[in-house]
Formats: sequence, C-alpha cells, structure tokens
Amino acid sequence: MYYNYLAFLIRIAAPSLLVIFSSLIFVSCKTPSIVATQAIQQGDMANNQHDYETAIYNYETYLEVAPSLGVMRNTTMEADVNRKLAHAYSTQGKYNKSLQVLEDALRIDSAEPDNLLNIIDDHRQIGLTHVYMGQYPEAMESLSKALDLNAGMETSLKAVKKLSIADTYLSKAQLELTMGLFNDCFKDAQLAQGIYDKEDKEGVGMIEVNLLLAKLYLARNSLDSANWFIKQSVKLSENNDYSVFRQLQVQGDIELQRGNPENAVLIKQKALDEAVDVNIIPQIIWSHIRLGDVYEVIGDSKKAKEQYKKAKKLQGSIGRESSSLNPSINQRLGDVKNAYDFYNQNGAMLGANIAVLKMAEAELFSQPTDSLEVKLLSAYDYFHAEKIIEGIAKTDLLLSKLYREQERFDKASVKLEEAESYNTSPDTRWKINYNKGLLSEAKGDFKEAENWYEQSIEIFEKQRNDITRNELKWHYLNAKVDVYDSYLTMILKYESVDKKTIEKAFNLSEKARSRTFLEMLNNRSFVDNQKNELVKREQHLNSEINFINSQILQAELKKLDTEYYKEKLEKLTLEYNDIISELNQKNDKYISLISIEPVSLTNLTNALDKETALLKFWVGKDELVTWKITKNDITSKILDIDKNEVNKGVTKVRNLIRFGIEDKIVDGFTELNQLLAPSFQNVFEEYKQVGIIPHGPLHFVPYEALNNGETFLVEKVDIFYAPSASIYYHSFNRSKTTKGNRFFGMALGELQIGEYHPLPGTAMELQQLTQFYDDNRCLYEDDVSETYFKEHAGDYDLIHVATHGVMNKYNPSKSYILMAPSDNDNGQLSVEEIFDIDLSSKLVTLSACETGLGDLSKGDELIGLSRAFMYAGSSAVVVSLWKVDDVSTSLLMTKMHQYVDAGMSLASALAQAQRDLIDHDFNPSAGGSRGMRSVEWHNNLQNVVNSKEKKFTSPYFWAPFIIIGSN
Repeated sequence: MYYNYLAFLIRIAAPSLLVIFSSLIFVSCKTPSIVATQAIQQGDMANNQHDYETAIYNYETYLEVAPSLGVMRNTTMEADVNRKLAHAYSTQGKYNKSLQVLEDALRIDSAEPDNLLNIIDDHRQIGLTHVYMGQYPEAMESLSKALDLNAGMETSLKAVKKLSIADTYLSKAQLELTMGLFNDCFKDAQLAQGIYDKEDKEGVGMIEVNLLLAKLYLARNSLDSANWFIKQSVKLSENNDYSVFRQLQVQGDIELQRGNPENAVLIKQKALDEAVDVNIIPQIIWSHIRLGDVYEVIGDSKKAKEQYKKAKKLQGSIGRESSSLNPSINQRLGDVKNAYDFYNQNGAMLGANIAVLKMAEAELFSQPTDSLEVKLLSAYDYFHAEKIIEGIAKTDLLLSKLYREQERFDKASVKLEEAESYNTSPDTRWKINYNKGLLSEAKGDFKEAENWYEQSIEIFEKQRNDITRNELKWHYLNAKVDVYDSYLTMILKYESVDKKTIEKAFNLSEKARSRTFLEMLNNRSFVDNQKNELVKREQHLNSEINFINSQILQAELKKLDTEYYKEKLEKLTLEYNDIISELNQKNDKYISLISIEPVSLTNLTNALDKETALLKFWVGKDELVTWKITKNDITSKILDIDKNEVNKGVTKVRNLIRFGIEDKIVDGFTELNQLLAPSFQNVFEEYKQVGIIPHGPLHFVPYEALNNGETFLVEKVDIFYAPSASIYYHSFNRSKTTKGNRFFGMALGELQIGEYHPLPGTAMELQQLTQFYDDNRCLYEDDVSETYFKEHAGDYDLIHVATHGVMNKYNPSKSYILMAPSDNDNGQLSVEEIFDIDLSSKLVTLSACETGLGDLSKGDELIGLSRAFMYAGSSAVVVSLWKVDDVSTSLLMTKMHQYVDAGMSLASALAQAQRDLIDHDFNPSAGGSRGMRSVEWHNNLQNVVNSKEKKFTSPYFWAPFIIIGSN
C-alpha cells in the first residue's frame, strides 16, 4: 500500500520534487566534491528551467558542502554560486536572503587579488536588490561605488571591462527611472547604449536599454519612438530565447495611451501569463497590478480591485520582505498616505507625486485645504522638469478644478489650455474637454459649455465603439456618466425649457444608460429576423476580419511575419466595405445596427396608448430629473435632490425589509414617497398604467409600495418597469409577436442541492398555476434539468421557474438559477448560459430569491438574470427584489396567472394580484369576472384563504415582485 502511494506521488510530482529526491539520495552516498559538482549542475539546470525553488535548494546544498572540500575548495566558484543564489532568491521575492548572499560574494571577491570586475558586479547586484526592496538611497550608494570602481575602464581594450561600465550605467538608469529622475535616467541610458552599440555582440545589454528607452519615451508621450524601442527589445529577446513579459507590459501601456483599452487588456493578460510561466513572483505581482490599472481606466473597478487583491495576496505569501511593490499595491487599494510617505522618505519622486495627485483628487472631492494648491504646484514643477506629459496634464486638470471651485476662472482657463496643448491620451483628452465644459458653465457661457461637453462625449464614444467585448463595454461608461449628467442637467436648468430641449436631455440620458444591453438586443433581434443573404455574408466577413486582426496582433507580439494576414485583411476589408455600401442602400434598419441611436420620441410615443405613461428618472449628482412621456407629449421636472439623499432613502427601506422590521416598512416607503413624489407630476392619478424607467439606486425599489400615508401606489395604478426607454420600445415590438399560452414550469420542491435547502412551497405554487393552462409541461425536483430547459424552453409562451437564484456580486455574469445537476450539466443555469438560449416567450417568471438584483454600473448596465432572459428573447420578466415568503408567493402567483388567463395585461394581472393580497381578497372566482376561471386552492393554502386575519398586507409579502418589459 505504502509503495503504491509513493509511486503515485512520484508520478504526479513536479520535476522539481524529483530533483530534490534524487539530490537527497545523491547526498547520502557521494563524496563532498561530487555532491558539490552535482549540486551546481542541478542548480543551473533548474535555474534555466525557471524552477527556482529547486535551484535554491541545490545552490544552498553546494554552499553547505563547500567548506568541507579542503584543498579542492574554490572560493571564486562560491562567490559565483552566491550571485546565482541571490538571483534565485530575488525571483521569489526573498530579498533579505538575496542581500545576505551577495554580501558573502562581495566578502569573498574582495579578498581575492585581480577580482575587480566581480566586486563591481557584486555592488551592482546589491544596488539592484535594494531597488527591488524600495531602498533607493542604499541602492544609489551601491551603484555609485560600482561606478567609482569602473573609473578608467573606458580606455581598456577589453570589451568585458567596457561592458561592465555599460552594465553599471544601465543599472543606475534603471534606478533613476524607478525614482522618477527621468532626465538623469536618459543620460545614463544613452551612455550605456553607446557602449553596448560597439561592444555587446549578443545584444543582451541592448535588450534592457531599449526597454528602458521605450518606458522613457512612453512617459513623454512619444508613442512612435516608444514603440520602435520596444520592438527592438522584443526582437533581441527572442534572438536570445528570453521571455518578453516585461516588454509586453510596455506594449500594453502604449495601446492604452493610444486609446485602445481592449488591446491593452489582451496584451497585459499575456504579460501576466508569461510572468507566471517564468515563475518570477515579483513580476507576477506587478503584472496583476498593471492589469488592474487597465481595468480601472476602462471603468471596471471590481475587476481592477480583484487584480490588486491578487497582487496583495501573493505579496503576502512571500512574508514580511521589504518590497517596492507594497506601496504600489496599498496605494491602489486606498492607502495613499502611507504610500506617499514611503516614496517621499526613499526619494522616489515619481511615486510620491503620483500619490500627491491621488490625495488631491480625494481632497477636491471632500473639502480642499489651503495647502492643496502648494502641493499641486510642487507636483506640477516635478512633472514639468522631467517632461512627464500625462503627469503635467493631470496636474493641470486638478489645479483647474481647484481654481474653478475658488472662482478663479482665469487661472483655471490657463491650466486647461496648457493641458490641451500636450499630446495626451484619449482618456485624458475627454477629461480636459469635460472640465472646459464645467468651467464654461460656471462662467455662465452655456453654449460654450455645450460645445465642450459634446467634444468630450465624441472622444470617449469613439473609444467605446472600438471595443468589441461586451464584458468590457458593460463598464466603459462608468467614469463618463458625469459628462452626460452635467450636460443634461445644464440644458434643463439654464436653457429655455421647450419640448426640443426636453427631448435633447431625454436623448442624452438614453445614451448614458444600458447601452451595451440595448446594442445586444438590437443585434440579436435583427440577426434572428433577417433572411437577407447580404446580412449573413456581412456577419461572416465581420467575424473573419476580427479573427484576422487578432492573428495579426498575436503575430506581432511573437515577432512573426504578418504579411500574409495583412494581405488577407485588405481583401476582406474591401469586400466588407462593398457589402456595407449595398446594405446602406437597401436596408435602413441595418445601418442602425452599426451605430445604434436611442429610440426616437416619435416612435416611443407611437408605442403608447392613451391610458399609459412612462415615467423616466435620472439620479444626478446634485439633481433628480424626471420625464413624463405620454401618447401626445413629453414634459420634464428637475428637483434639487442629490444622489446621496436618494441612496439614503433606498438603503433605509431595503434594510427594513432585510431585517424583517415589518412594522416600520410602510413608514420607510412613506418617507421615500415624500422624497420622490414631487417628481411624479400627478401621473399616477392621471393614467391607468405607468411604466417606470428607474435609474441608479431606484432600480432596487418597487414603486408599487410607495405610500402617501393612506394608500399604496399599486392601489391606484398598474406599474411595469424597463431599463431604458429604448429597451422598452424593443420589448414592446417583440411582445407583439407572441400570442400563445403554452405554459412551462419548474419547481425545486423537496430537493436539497448541496447547501441549498429544499423549497417545498414551490411545488404547491407550480401546481396552483397549471389549472389555468391546458397546454402545460411541469418538472419537479430531480427532473428540474438545466439541459431540458436549454433545449425546450423556447417552445413555450409562459415560463415559471421556482427555485433558488444565486447572485454572484463579484462576477455577475456567473449568477445562476439552481437546478438539479446531471451527467450533462452542473445544474447552475448562469447568466452567460441564458444569453445563448433562444426564447420566444411573452413572460418568464423567476419565483426565486432576489432574482432581480444584479451588478449595477454607473452606466446603468444591470448585469443579472432579468436582463439575461430579456436578451434570450422574453418580452417580459417577473423578478423578485428580496427574499420571498413561500405562502404569500403562492397566493400572489396564483392570482396573477388567474388574471393573465382571463386576458389581462401582464402589468395589470400582477398589480391586481398585489391588491388582492393587500385586501386579503382570495375569492376563487375573483368576483365572477366574465371569462375568468375560478381558483381551486391547495389544501395547504385553504386555511390561509379562509382566515379573516390579514397576514399579507405588508409590502414585504406582496411587493418583492416586479415586471420588467412590455405587456
């Protein structure tokens, strides 16, 4: 048994484990000299294979054996092994140990005559180790010693001595780059470059010089030069069979600076993968940090923080080693002050001044101090002296904001003009234009402000249109929503508020919300409904072009020949342009796919009947804006209610529900009603049906439960919801194609799956509903199959799923509906999988816990189950906003489907069912309404129905369910 287990371990173990085993056996039976020789060989082999733990073990073994070698002891070799061991330690972030063995190497080399080059190398490596530890003054001291010892070698005829000088200049330049001394760095890099050009036959030194110069030119926004140098570095690295993960980092930064964030993500991810392959832990940590930075620019703060936390966790695994990466990680996770102190104390001017900008941003957001201007001007002087373009522009932006808030408009204008004069990244340019708009608005020049807001939007909309991956688009507008907010509130507050202005503000709000989801819906709907061969050909060509572009990028990264791909791309592009031209002539609808605009007000009002109004909200930074859209008109109102007030009201209500404080829930909804009611414009009294288009936190509140002190809103009007007016219009058009009543239901019932408890009430709930549908198919417990749902849900008109809904707040696309696992699936029907289902239903009901919640971006892209089913093809979705009660849910769903069966609209059916729970009205025949089937109540519900006690009048029981989409 034991030998079988040992054989299993050996078979699955990493090569490093086998080397250690063999070394242990070897040590036990060989002489010290053989042990020493073998240890060096195995250490070098492991080092070359990036198996640094094994290399460390073998080098340490050699150093332990070396003193016992007697006359065969070779101290020069010991020093060399110490340097190799120091390198291996550094790759694993063990800098203290690295310093220790380098000091040993220096001690040995210093005792040997004619060993100057090794002594210089020791000082150089000690200096670089101090750089890795963030100990920059100590690093400069060591490198200065190395440079002093190099003095006079430039006249030597030996290339090795000249290369030693170049290596020292290079190391000093690398330190200066880290410290932010760019001018000094440039000088030393050029000195190293001059020597390498003449003496470095293999180009190893030029790899590092070119990499260094690429970083310098990138910081000064000379992107073409940066790109040239990085390509040279990549070429030389590949010639020497070296990894290029550090070069990939720079290439990713170049793409980001050019305004191609999607390419930057691709390249940064590849850099991370390669860093993992070569097993250099500090570089893996740095790769996580830099990938997080790209996500931060895109606007996906969650993914950015996820990368930063991975970096912190990995850094923590090293131990308490001093590292320059610690302040970098901590600053990105919010600890800016300590990062600043670290950089400032160690003379790292770049890090210190970046921290100043971070602190200034936070201070401007809260309460600026008198010293803020001094700090920013000092940062400006540094960036200007070192010619760091983005640093100059970002400091100018912060100073302009400070001056604007102080009403020093002339100074603010000068700073913005200077920022605009530099060739900055698109991400900085849109911010410059936005701040110009804010300044013009503050000065009362609203036409000028409108011009700058338009220019700002034009820049980031172009970038957004270049992004192809939906998961990146979801979050892209996050940081840019403030531009739309400033623009639309300005024109409603200061321009003549006529119908044209109101419509313009309405369109701006549509552009700022749910855009990616709208584009997905339009694309899917159009492609599904088109039979045109031109469209099919265009779709195919578009896929081919995207593939070829990805192949070109991959080939360039690997320095492969791209000529074949570029020729193919040129031919495909010509063919694609011809097809687009023909489509433009034949198919106006297809043009809207290429550049989707919000629904026109004319089309929207045509979709409404005289008894229906839409009430659309915009929760701005300082104002609450509403639009009322009816069959014949559009009006708007702007109130001085800021985002914090709305958040506070919504959070209070949800906490009362969350903690089950039933006697206070109505009071919470009454207070929220008092906050929001001035924006209603009597719409709930004037119309039979109101569609709510919420915004921001208002997505998580059922308006039905708002109370004026006497009645709930649902007692006055039928209510439905839509993510945006454009998406409502889309679902309205879709709903007209679905007419049948084929019913499909699934209920978890008594089945327990892992940690998820049974839901016995769901079986009863589903059985209640089948009485209204002659054509039905229902599955319970083990038969609740994900596979069956995927294959057959598209055959039904009404779908009811009663099981657990699981929200993944860290990765919303992984949220899922729980089903019974099988050999074919894991029983977790995720958002991503729902996207791939083809539905044609008029209603999907998710009778589960909190299925309506999702990850809400500032761009109002609510990623969750509700929108997944809308994308899949359902005209409407009923979801829950909080955990539901079994009995009240069964009663509510039964009554709702009784009314649906009788021909009521979906919104009316749900609203009437909610009123029945409030009134405790469970009359089986519903008052004997014509054409309505009577309810046969389940035995377990009969006692509740017959009871005179009104158990379910609280919104907690009847208000969690809302209907999203069209009737």
